[in-house]
Amino acid sequence: MTSRLLLLIFLILVAGAALAREPESYPSFPSHLTAPAAVRAAARLAHALRDPLVAERLDLPPDVLDAARRDCLEAARGPLPAEARADALSCAADLGADVRSFLGDAQAPVRAAAAALLGARARKELLPLAGDADPEVAATALGLLCADDARTTLGDLDDAGRARVAALSADRSVDRGHAAELALCLPDRPAKKKR
Repeated sequence: MTSRLLLLIFLILVAGAALAREPESYPSFPSHLTAPAAVRAAARLAHALRDPLVAERLDLPPDVLDAARRDCLEAARGPLPAEARADALSCAADLGADVRSFLGDAQAPVRAAAAALLGARARKELLPLAGDADPEVAATALGLLCADDARTTLGDLDDAGRARVAALSADRSVDRGHAAELALCLPDRPAKKKR
């Protein structure tokens, strides 16, 4: 009797575990990323999946992740507002997509997002953004490069690029975090004398 009871409990546990792994129990990415709210939801889920513990716990099948990455890339290329396209780009990057092609996008928030997502490891691709017409795009790219290696960045820039670093670091419309990164490329200022 006891062995039958144990067997029954074991079968119930195994069946429960099997049911918990059915696709219906997975969190689902929004299927149509045609609205900014859906894109934000997908971006939040994709970002959460970067945490190995979350990814292991959710155990999403590769085909689900591939479909989500394609949907996010499609939304990033689509007719959504620039901020929603930047969120879609973040979603795609978090799911493993290469976003280098978006550095030349027509909309500044998308270019800035692509630069931020690539980071200083894409130094060659970020350097041309020093001359971007949009100050936030230029500040994002130059800030990343200055924070990574100020000496190399200053060596890579021409006189106009170095002047742009100084101008952007003083520009109050530029994100203060980027301005702080840009300040790393500025020459040391003499210390104020104590009175």
